[in-house]
Amino acid sequence: MTNLNTAGHADSAGKDNSASRDADAEISVADTGAATASSGGFANAGLFQGNLYQHAAPEEIRQAGFVDRGGTLNQIAGDVSGGVSGKTLVLITIPVILISVATIYAIVALPSKLANSAAWRSGISSNATTGTAPSLIASPSTPPSPSSPPSALTATLTGVDNTCTSVIFPRALKDESKPFADSTKQPMDATAFMAKELQLGAYPFGEMMIRLNAQSSLPQSVTIIDVSLIDLTIEDPVAGILVNLMTCGGDAANRMVIHAAGPDRRPFAVDEFDHETKIHFFDRETIPVSPGKKASFVIQVLPEEAKVKSASYRFRLALSFEVDGIVNKVVVDDGGREFRLTTGCQFDSVTTSHGATNEFLHKVDPVRYAQILCG
Repeated sequence: MTNLNTAGHADSAGKDNSASRDADAEISVADTGAATASSGGFANAGLFQGNLYQHAAPEEIRQAGFVDRGGTLNQIAGDVSGGVSGKTLVLITIPVILISVATIYAIVALPSKLANSAAWRSGISSNATTGTAPSLIASPSTPPSPSSPPSALTATLTGVDNTCTSVIFPRALKDESKPFADSTKQPMDATAFMAKELQLGAYPFGEMMIRLNAQSSLPQSVTIIDVSLIDLTIEDPVAGILVNLMTCGGDAANRMVIHAAGPDRRPFAVDEFDHETKIHFFDRETIPVSPGKKASFVIQVLPEEAKVKSASYRFRLALSFEVDGIVNKVVVDDGGREFRLTTGCQFDSVTTSHGATNEFLHKVDPVRYAQILCG
C-alpha cells in the first residue's frame, strides 16, 4: 500500500505540495481504494493530515463517506505527521486481534473444557474403584458414567437344535418347508440342515438344546450360579409339516435340563450315563468363567410330560452370575426373538428317515404317525 507522504503527495506539515496538486486529476477510485482499503476498508483512510479540497477528491470517494463536510478526509487509522505507516498498522493490529480472540476463548470456551476434563477425570477415579477401564475418548456432552461398567458377562448363542433333529413348520410356512419336506436323503450336515429350517420359521419339535458360550471382560473370575426361563408363554401346539431326521444321540458335558411347564423349572443335572437326575444342577456345581476364557454349556428344554401332546412354548433365558459377592443377571434370546418349542400331534405331512442306517428320507402317513407318536 503506497504512503502518500513518501510518494510526494503531502509535506511534513501535512499540507498539499506541488506534486499533490499536479496529481489531482490522477487520483482514481482504484488508487484511492488501494490507499484507503485495509482491514474492512478503513485502516489507511486517515493517512491524509493536510487539507485536500473537496474538488480534489473524486465524487465516488465523497459518496463513500471518506470526505467530511469541511472537505477534509476523515482520520480513522492514523496520520502521516505521526509517522504511522500501513505496515506499522498491520503489526499493531495482528497482536490486538490475537489478544482479543484469546480473551474471548478464556471467557467462553475454556470453563466448559475444564469442566468436561474434570468430569472425565472423575469418571476414571470412579471406574477405578469398580475395575472398569475408562474410555479414551470422552464426548463433552456425554462424559463417561461410573454407573456404566463394561459387560461383566457376555453370553453368546452358538446353536439351537435337538436330540433327533426334528422340527415342525407352521401351516403358514408350507412353501418354505418344501425343500426340506421333499428331501429323500439324509443331509451331510444335519445340524446345518436344522439351522436353515429354524431360520425360515420352523419350531424345534419335542425338545430343544440351547448351546451357549459365556465370557467376561473383567480381570477377575465370574461365576454363573443359575439359569432360568423368563417371559414364558404357553400356547396351543403348532400344527403343520413335520420333518424328523431321527439322527438321535447323546449330548455334551455341562448339560442341564429344564422342564418348561413343570412345577419345578430349576435346571436339573444329568449323570455319567447322560440321564436326567433329580439333583439341581447348581446345587452340585457352578460354571466358572475365567478371565480371557470361554465357558461352554448346553441347556436342554423339555415340555412337561402332561403337556407333551398339547402345547407350544415361547421364552427367554436369564443367566444369574456372581462377581466379588455381587449377583447380577444377563438375558439371552434367539437373535432378538424368543426361543420357541412345540409338541403335539397335528401333522399335515411327515417326512422322516427309514432303513437300517437312516440314510434315506420319505413321507409317511401323518395320521398313522401321530397315532404311534401320541398313542
